[in-house]
Amino acid sequence: MVLAVLLGAAPARADGFVDVAGGVAIPVENYWWRLNNPSPKLGVRLGATMHANPVWSIGILASGDWTYVRSFPGEFGFDFAADRFDRFRVLSSLIVLHPVAAKVAVGIRIGAGADVAHASHAFRFGGTTQSRSDTDAGFAFEAAAGAWYDIGARAHVGGELGAPIGHHAEQPPPSSKVAWFDYTSVDIDLLIALRVRF
Repeated sequence: MVLAVLLGAAPARADGFVDVAGGVAIPVENYWWRLNNPSPKLGVRLGATMHANPVWSIGILASGDWTYVRSFPGEFGFDFAADRFDRFRVLSSLIVLHPVAAKVAVGIRIGAGADVAHASHAFRFGGTTQSRSDTDAGFAFEAAAGAWYDIGARAHVGGELGAPIGHHAEQPPPSSKVAWFDYTSVDIDLLIALRVRF
């Protein structure tokens, strides 16, 4: 009986959704901030929420995102010269949504997963262009909060403020490697997103 009161009279109902998000990742951790500029970020998410009552809903989502990390010339972090650095993140998250008006809901999400860093370097030698690259998988954590507005036809637009963290602890590499992935990245994400429910 207590459980019935907590969940409300209506039976629980699950809704699936897909998000497409984009925005900017702003470095804030001291070492990471000194080496990198605000960078573009794109992501997709697939999830589902359970509407236990009209007051709140809880759910899970799987997400993947890509950030083209824009570095200061000649730095690019990690004590190496690289032409390009890409970061890919795959996370599983818990989400909570709470309506605050007829068409507006606020929510939070907290997740963890993998942070995959990829560095590449191209150089000219003997009239030819050669390229090298290295990749390392580390730990990813992310927390975010945002607001969503119902625009109809089961679609919502939203804005989020996120705090992604990545940690890599690679052992000192051989000299032939392009990069040594031994760092912690902390960013602030400013994102806009489109959510479509199904």
